[in-house]
Amino acid sequence: MRVSAPALGRDNGVFEEEFVHLLDHLLGSRGLNPDRTLSNGHGITPGLLEYGQQIHELFQDPKHHVTDYAGKNHWEFLDGRNQLE
Repeated sequence: MRVSAPALGRDNGVFEEEFVHLLDHLLGSRGLNPDRTLSNGHGITPGLLEYGQQIHELFQDPKHHVTDYAGKNHWEFLDGRNQLE
């Protein structure tokens, strides 16, 4: 991922979304498997695995979707308004 100062200055959310994608892959499988992300119910430690499974279960329930797009996109679902208690 490349990030430039002008891109950060635009503050259009693209950097934040791509950063969340990166973390999702790293925390789900250390980036080794594109299908094993945190938001798909995976994790590289027992604690992250449990957290990933909770995220995945919440994602399945439409009442937790903050937008229609969030229902189709795991990363959008990880919006701050969907924090686990």
